[in-house]
Amino acid sequence: MPANRGKRPIASGSRICAKSEWVLALLAVMILGGCVMGGGPAVVATAAPDISQGLALSDQGRYLEAYNFYREIAKVYPNYGVYAATARQKAFEQMADQAADCLDRGDLNGFLVEMRNAGQLKPNPKTRLIVNMVDSCRRNGISDPAIIAQLREPEPAAPSADRPYIVVYELAAQSGLPQELMGPLTDTVRSALLNSRKYRVVDREHMAQVMKELEHASESMVESTDAAVEFGQAMNAQKIMVGSVAWIGGKYQLVLKVVDVATSVTDASVDVRQEGNPDVLFDMARRAVAELGKR
Repeated sequence: MPANRGKRPIASGSRICAKSEWVLALLAVMILGGCVMGGGPAVVATAAPDISQGLALSDQGRYLEAYNFYREIAKVYPNYGVYAATARQKAFEQMADQAADCLDRGDLNGFLVEMRNAGQLKPNPKTRLIVNMVDSCRRNGISDPAIIAQLREPEPAAPSADRPYIVVYELAAQSGLPQELMGPLTDTVRSALLNSRKYRVVDREHMAQVMKELEHASESMVESTDAAVEFGQAMNAQKIMVGSVAWIGGKYQLVLKVVDVATSVTDASVDVRQEGNPDVLFDMARRAVAELGKR
């Protein structure tokens, strides 16, 4: 009796090869057809997208169009989101450059258009702050040339490490002047203080956060020096600055006062008065800070 009776015959090498090729072919069909054994999720082979149009748009400097193109691609191919992010950043920088060019030409309307577009493309606090400041100044009668001069001011210089920290509270509007004008004017005071290199000015956003945590209202600070000093202590500041703006006898009056947090004693104060339209307030703020620096 043959030794292999009752057993399945062993396939020859050629038959094994043929069977393997058939299995591989079947698997390829199943994969390309989107089928998976066992009822699991389909595996679909997809080709890389054609991004030549986006590359061409970027080469031409048409970054916003390139961003919109890549964004649609990324909806289907998430890995290509990096192309969209890069084009978006380039488009934002391009809008910022165009806004700066408008400012150099004295075109405040064009500047606002570019800044708003940039803010919509890539929302950020600084862009929103600038747009709101310009709108506020215009509503309160500040001329475009004065606003442009304010926007052209250089970034504040970094203060030396040995300078004391100072908290600058928003100026108080008196004699019926609009309080919303005090925000841009207070920013001018902060910038002038930084440029004087006499103080390290506490960031306004940090102030707002601490005020919220302590449930302080900024209005109470300008009404009560004691409250302002107490808050300055909470901020670990050495000095505070409070001030007000009024319309008295046909002149604007700007008063600034620097108070020592540890002693509650006024270190220095200044009272600047000037005739004119609201444009002069920004020059008055810079002049007042300069006067304080001499005392």
